[in-house]
Amino acid sequence: MDRWPQALKLSRELTTAQAQALLNGETRKAFDAASLALTQLIALNEAGASQASQQGAALYARACSLSWLDWCS
Repeated sequence: MDRWPQALKLSRELTTAQAQALLNGETRKAFDAASLALTQLIALNEAGASQASQQGAALYARACSLSWLDWCS
């Protein structure tokens, strides 16, 4: 599905409209699908990071409350 060499060839032959049509068709759909997947992965990563941060803060608070040392202040 590597259309870049074909689009580059068309562009160099000054058939720019054909090159743009090639890149805006099937290639654009693939780009949009990859972009959507990456956006979803970023959202999942951010949610996981937030949850891990909250769990870490709760664990730290719990450890401080159980500690007889005053190292949490």
